[in-house]
Amino acid sequence: MSNSAMKDGSSNVSFSAQTLALFEKEVAKYPPERRQAAVIACLTLVQQEHGHVSSDSELWLAHYLGMPAIAVHDDVETNVEIGSHQTQIARPRHNGCDGNAVVQF
Repeated sequence: MSNSAMKDGSSNVSFSAQTLALFEKEVAKYPPERRQAAVIACLTLVQQEHGHVSSDSELWLAHYLGMPAIAVHDDVETNVEIGSHQTQIARPRHNGCDGNAVVQF
């Protein structure tokens, strides 16, 4: 698939080579039949590159992951930061222990 448009021309979005490589890295974590499981990680990458998740980005990502566009949009809506003027995906938070205290990273 082209970086800037799908074959039917329904998306007008582009990503850097670095972001495309990161998409591949996220998708590679799952078996081919479960590549859609990378949707939240990929949406986070979209937000990091563009500052928001546009409808065109949703369409592009849906095509890329082989899933319905509405499913991508639902994931965006479910993970919106409250009070934002543009749709933004909340950053995942991970807790861990450094041996002394629980820390977020």
